[in-house]
Amino acid sequence: MNSIANIYLESVRKAYSDNANAEKAPAMQKYVKDKFSYFGIKSPLRRAIDKNIYLINSKLTSAESIDLVQTAFAANERELQYFALDYLLKDKKLWTIDYIFLFEEMVATKSWWDTVDVIATRLVGEYFVKFPESEFEFCDKWIHDGNIWLARTAIIHQLHYKKKTNFDKLKEFCLIWKHSDEFFIRKGIGWALRHYSRTDPEGVKEFVAWADLKKLSEKEALRLMNN
Repeated sequence: MNSIANIYLESVRKAYSDNANAEKAPAMQKYVKDKFSYFGIKSPLRRAIDKNIYLINSKLTSAESIDLVQTAFAANERELQYFALDYLLKDKKLWTIDYIFLFEEMVATKSWWDTVDVIATRLVGEYFVKFPESEFEFCDKWIHDGNIWLARTAIIHQLHYKKKTNFDKLKEFCLIWKHSDEFFIRKGIGWALRHYSRTDPEGVKEFVAWADLKKLSEKEALRLMNN
């Protein structure tokens, strides 16, 4: 028998299929380096479709929501992963302490910046505001994992923390990966530091001055202060 999550996701898939645009799909696929297939539905239309689906479908339990998200991330079409992200953001009240394992799995599944950055900054970042006691237990594990997407998540998850940013940890994470040639690591380091420079510009300048970061990381970190 189909689970509630499978039935829910099939209603999403049918609605997306009914609104698929074969002309737009190739450009969307090209934007992510042809890593994923697309129905060809732009975000405004997709979110309008989702709104109707939310109204039709009954509320899910936390366990059913996890099942829904995992099923969506196993699907081929990229829009179903976007649906899962929006669903989690809409139902944050369902989050339990165990959701961090789901977020970790999502980062490592069908990994690319378009999903990882939302997971890192909107899901993981907001999760650790709600459950701060496990923040650096997980981030310390991710930064040493060897997976660039988990490392990027550790580096950028505090992006919206402002004065609540643990700058010492951010610096530590940047130093661990500062020699990486991976574009998304170098860019992530610069992005995280640039955001924090709005709160502590002198601290970021001082760190960048001695940290010997890659050029891209340094340029991104100082961008707001060099304009």
